[in-house]
Amino acid sequence: MKYLLTILFFLSFSSTSISNEKSRGKIEKLRFDNLEKAIKDDKLKKIIKNERKKIKLSYKTKKKNFKNLYNFPTEGEFWNFFSDYWLIKNEPILKWNYQRTDYKLIDFVKKFFKDQGVLDKSISVLLLNTPVMFYGIMPTKNNKLIFLLSNPFIKILDLSKEEISLLFFQEYIRNKEGILFKYLKSDLLANKFSSNFYKKNFSISFIEPVQKAFNDLYLYKGFNFQDQYNLTKALNIHLQSNLKLWGTYINLLKKIDSLTKSNSLYKDYIKKFPSPELQINWLTDKFKKNSNF
Repeated sequence: MKYLLTILFFLSFSSTSISNEKSRGKIEKLRFDNLEKAIKDDKLKKIIKNERKKIKLSYKTKKKNFKNLYNFPTEGEFWNFFSDYWLIKNEPILKWNYQRTDYKLIDFVKKFFKDQGVLDKSISVLLLNTPVMFYGIMPTKNNKLIFLLSNPFIKILDLSKEEISLLFFQEYIRNKEGILFKYLKSDLLANKFSSNFYKKNFSISFIEPVQKAFNDLYLYKGFNFQDQYNLTKALNIHLQSNLKLWGTYINLLKKIDSLTKSNSLYKDYIKKFPSPELQINWLTDKFKKNSNF
């Protein structure tokens, strides 16, 4: 009997120990699973959080980009665009869309400007098949230069490439001195540069005055005497270092002066560019000695 009780107690203890071991193993396994799940949940939360940030940032970017579609152009962008617009609109008058002679001019002009120290400029030349406009430069910003030149004007004066380049350089100086923009700018337009009209009423009332200013400047009225004086003064300062070019410019002005006095087709020249004769006087030694030029 004594032995039987001892055996039963041992079996009972062994069974309890085994049961406890199994329970402890199950608990430990459950705790590990919970920990693994918690880690997964935490990573998922971070992923969700990051994705939400990305979506929010993407939304803000899209909204900003959409709003930027309503930006008014910068000053440089506007003048480049409006110059192209005016040239296209006035093609019937300017007649630049014609079969033209290839004078191999552009390479010579680029080299001429480079020799004068004008670097990193994109130069375009548009030949016009009309005597209505003689020559000019379009108002552009940054590194873009657009020159206009009448093909009949070239032929009737028998202009050399150097003389043409000098005319273009004269207009480059005019643009550089701000003479063009004095006629074309307006307060109404200046207030629009770099503005944004998102969810605002947009008025195009500024276009008509700018277009009229272009027409007056290039087709009808041109520049005044003070403009021509300031231009000639600035050009003289540059050309004095090269007497050959200075002499070529004087001879060019003489050719133009003679044309305006002998050919009625070009009598309006002095209305737009007053005047070759005065420019010659301003540039002569006698005038320079007796003035503060």
